Amino acid sequence: MPRTAFLVALLVAVAAAPARAQDALPPPRNPSGVGGTPVAPPSPTPRPIPPPTGTEAPRTGLAMPTDYRLAPGDEIEVEVALPKAVEEATTNPFRDGRRFIVAPGGRLSVPKVKDVDLVGRTVAEVQRDVEQRLREGGVAATADVFVRVTAYAPRFVHLVGAVYRKIEISPFQRANLLVVLAEAGEAMKDVDLRSIQVVSPGASSRRVVNFRSVLAAGGTGPDATLDPGDILILERDEKVAPPTPVVYIFGAVAKPGPYLLQEPGRSNQPITVTQLFAAAGGGTQYADIDEVVIRRVRGEPAVQRVDVKRILRNQAPDVALVQDDIVFVPES
Repeated sequence: MPRTAFLVALLVAVAAAPARAQDALPPPRNPSGVGGTPVAPPSPTPRPIPPPTGTEAPRTGLAMPTDYRLAPGDEIEVEVALPKAVEEATTNPFRDGRRFIVAPGGRLSVPKVKDVDLVGRTVAEVQRDVEQRLREGGVAATADVFVRVTAYAPRFVHLVGAVYRKIEISPFQRANLLVVLAEAGEAMKDVDLRSIQVVSPGASSRRVVNFRSVLAAGGTGPDATLDPGDILILERDEKVAPPTPVVYIFGAVAKPGPYLLQEPGRSNQPITVTQLFAAAGGGTQYADIDEVVIRRVRGEPAVQRVDVKRILRNQAPDVALVQDDIVFVPES
């Protein structure tokens, strides 16, 4: 499939894919997304759920999907109502409600309620465990336990290999492969779409997905769904030519911009700093060619200063450049 046709087909398929169920809660107020591409914070930050309008938020839990599973960074509130006679005779650690941040591998553990697993559990499962701990601890045979999600952490799917991206997905339902790849946009044009490897957290093996099959099915079927934390390993399409290696020069030169690392007919020899300087039309009248800076970004980042005037006078060796080197010619 031609690359431009692929992008058009992808957008059409996303539009035709089954409509996403509306989130049970309002979307998070997060200004970090720019141009439709969410930018993740350095660490997962719980997203506050805006309270309903009114003078006081109701004490009942906000509507959440029944299959919503807690993840690290979520915040929950636990409240327990005990029978009156029991309440007067014992200490209720959750009488007024207590909030907890779900930590990776973390458990809810307070006096009288020990070691309740949280990560990957639904609200209903946590409620049942708290009730069981209260019974086992002899606190109360019956109790009304309420667990509410008060804030949620962002969820991501990771693209690695030919494309390196982190795509934020909804925490309330499984993500669709078509939507995730559409978020990656133009970066997908050089990817081999016949074999996308999906690695899921905790899975003992990886599955291979043919994107074209998912596209033909309109984004339906088990291969079209992704879970938070899934890693998509993408390979470059061998039929697509790799990008042409270039170097960059800017500053006080006549023609700043990118230039080929290896000029045709030069036996694959990389361009040198003086050759790049000449290709860029030489320096302007204000150029200080005694202090030209080469910034190397590939491999171990490094900065080197060279005296182009001494190189031109054969008083110093020329410097061969490598792909993506940035050469800056300052003004005097």
